[in-house]
Amino acid sequence: MTQPINLGIIGAGLAVKQLHWPALRRLRDRYRFGAVADIDLSRAQEIAALVGAEHTCANYHELLALSEVEAVLLSLPIHLTAPIALDAARAGKHLIIEKPLGSNLEQARQLKEHLAHLPVTALVAENFRYRNDLAAARRLVHEGTLGDLLLVRLHALSYVDPTTPGSFASTPWRHDSQYRGGPILDASVHHAAALRTVAGEVEWVQAFAKYGYSRLNGPTTISMNLRFRSGALGSYLYSVVCHDERSAFLDLTIYGSEATLVLHDGEVRLLRREQPAETIPVEADDGGYYAEFLNFAAALREDQPIVATVDEAYKDMELILRALDSAEQAAVLLL
Repeated sequence: MTQPINLGIIGAGLAVKQLHWPALRRLRDRYRFGAVADIDLSRAQEIAALVGAEHTCANYHELLALSEVEAVLLSLPIHLTAPIALDAARAGKHLIIEKPLGSNLEQARQLKEHLAHLPVTALVAENFRYRNDLAAARRLVHEGTLGDLLLVRLHALSYVDPTTPGSFASTPWRHDSQYRGGPILDASVHHAAALRTVAGEVEWVQAFAKYGYSRLNGPTTISMNLRFRSGALGSYLYSVVCHDERSAFLDLTIYGSEATLVLHDGEVRLLRREQPAETIPVEADDGGYYAEFLNFAAALREDQPIVATVDEAYKDMELILRALDSAEQAAVLLL
């Protein structure tokens, strides 16, 4: 067995507790935890007790000064991600960075360029790039099972209540967002990753956005028309203030000249004319979290390539923020 990675955690919020730790707990042979840092020391101590970390601190610079910590997981408010990621990289720490990369596209671009010139490995915690259902859908598209792509539709409608205690939407920094795009940027980068993973690059975007009806700061509903480089057209509709009991966070349909692929709540089905629907076998997973931490460990210890790279995360973010540009300018924009 290889030596476990000594991982520090900066930011002891809900994502670590609810999303990261259940996956990391299954990888105890790959990770041990050197320290947890959070400006709220009690939260750092809570997570440290959960993961078995040796040190806690309120100042993340103290964590970065620990020579035994070789990598850090950054789970921070969006506006803090880029500056702290750069500090960590300059301290020689490998990085697992929560998405999106920064407060705006320029900040994300600068982080991407700096990381490209520093001798550290960086993975962006975009779990959609590790989901088995999306991998199955991508394989079917790339094998030509659907024929030529004609239309791509991704709709995700929900009502997110920011007053629900303990929910992600209840976190104060999401109510006083110091980043562009509010809940649209926060969540839609997942959908950008799904669209680009399965259907390829987007060439043109036209969007309309609506604000309000929520304490969440920023646009709360967006409608996007897309044209992919393949020639396929696309429709993306996302809202955090429109309840639809039939909708899921990932409800994706891809229409091709030979078949239609439907991905809904982890299930993948293939529809062909005058034939019964075919359910594609997909191994159940935890949404990709386990696979992303496994990929990071393999990258550090076995020199395996990173799947969710900084470059890909930048392109996901670029698609969403260019869509907001389109909405503000009432224009069709070339990416």
